[in-house]
Amino acid sequence: MNIAEAFAGHAKSRPGAAAVEDGERIVSWAELETLANRGAACLTAEGIAQGDIVALALPESIEYIALLWSLAWIGAVIFPINAELLRSEDEVGLGARQLKAVIMEESAPALPSGTATLPLERIFAETPQAENPAAACGGRQPLSCTQSSGTTGKPKTFLLNHDQVIASFQSDQETLRWTAEDRYAALVGPSFPSGGRLCLAALFAGAAVIIEKSKSAAELVLLLQEKRVTVTSMTPLHLRPLIKYGADKALLFPLMRSMRVATAGVTAVERDLARRHVTPNIIIVYGCNEQPWISAATPADQDGEPDSVGRPVAGLEAEIVDQDHRPLPLGSVGLIRMRSDHTATGYLDNAEADARAFRDGWFYPMDLAAINEAGYIFLKGRADDMLSYDGIKFYPLEVENVLQSHPDVKEAAVFGWPHPLHGQIAVAAVTTSAALAGDDLKDFCARRLAQYKVPKLVLRVAEMPRNPTGKIVKRRLEERMRRKLAAQGAKQ
Repeated sequence: MNIAEAFAGHAKSRPGAAAVEDGERIVSWAELETLANRGAACLTAEGIAQGDIVALALPESIEYIALLWSLAWIGAVIFPINAELLRSEDEVGLGARQLKAVIMEESAPALPSGTATLPLERIFAETPQAENPAAACGGRQPLSCTQSSGTTGKPKTFLLNHDQVIASFQSDQETLRWTAEDRYAALVGPSFPSGGRLCLAALFAGAAVIIEKSKSAAELVLLLQEKRVTVTSMTPLHLRPLIKYGADKALLFPLMRSMRVATAGVTAVERDLARRHVTPNIIIVYGCNEQPWISAATPADQDGEPDSVGRPVAGLEAEIVDQDHRPLPLGSVGLIRMRSDHTATGYLDNAEADARAFRDGWFYPMDLAAINEAGYIFLKGRADDMLSYDGIKFYPLEVENVLQSHPDVKEAAVFGWPHPLHGQIAVAAVTTSAALAGDDLKDFCARRLAQYKVPKLVLRVAEMPRNPTGKIVKRRLEERMRRKLAAQGAKQ
């Protein structure tokens, strides 16, 4: 099935219902279909055909949502990118051989490689359009071109087809329970992989998509309340200001049916505060771009197993294995792997990454975890973050948890650093709510950890560098640490 067929079905059955809202501008399903058909006709006239990868380097708008429909309908492959990445082809991650065109605003700079660029204004100019054209492709045709988050290295690119994307919506249904009456606020915009997928999920269900452009927590609260939002998804970057704003107020969104929050960077304290002051209906989600939803923790799950990230979503099988890919007993810590009918199956032109992440039908996100008898998943860290001090292996997450248990530490990021005697030492970056000396934090850790796990250097930073979805980017912290270590040297 071509996903755009579902959109066309909503336009036929509910033509006057709101499909997308951007401030005061509201377009119905019938109007969105007209925009999408106009865009499809123009793109076809510009030479965009089935299988072509087309980048969307645009701010969120109604036209952006219409283009998702247009591209899907003609069989092109949607590649959402941040408009700032237009500065160079290397940052986009695809060369002219793979990337057919980039759609952008009239004022945006062109790629230096000469990749074809299509201004948004021209695409939605008045053009003749076919009446009710047939979808150009079926479910096995690639729909989206997506990249890994790039928090631990250069992003890797992969494709998902229509059937895989639709199957991922069905796995969400047990938790989110989408309906055509829902009103979804796109806080994580469609220019990011998770945001684009959730916009498609909302449209697939017939729900209204609300474009969000607020500048402050107060504006965001007003938008969500006035627009009667029932479902949204956010990162810690959205959640923290809401927690602060709602600390001395009544529950901000008592009637919101579901607020999806990514696990990355959300502490247990923040989660509990959010349930008390923002909405009680928070769902904690663990996933990655290759497998958008791996597990989900409902409020009941959070109460019963507060340290877990929930249980695997419907249709997904997960297990824990050792380094030789042998399944481990329940409760053991090892590599988590998973398989489903909506998991990515390989990367573009990256055999080395393929060999690490995909094996015998399983996908390995390179996370360490344990699964208990009830099926709950407990994350233990990144496999490629493992430290080796005098040959003794340990993981940063254990040290980060201890640092974050200090009352004045807000966040901590720990990583390994080469050492001439010990192989690797632990170093840490922290954000704090009070002035703290690095030696004080090292002493705090020394009372709770084995000596070889204690950070040998602690760097206080004003804020953690993050990617657009809120994950801490340790590469940037390592660069800052490199400068400090070069100045003073690692201490034993």
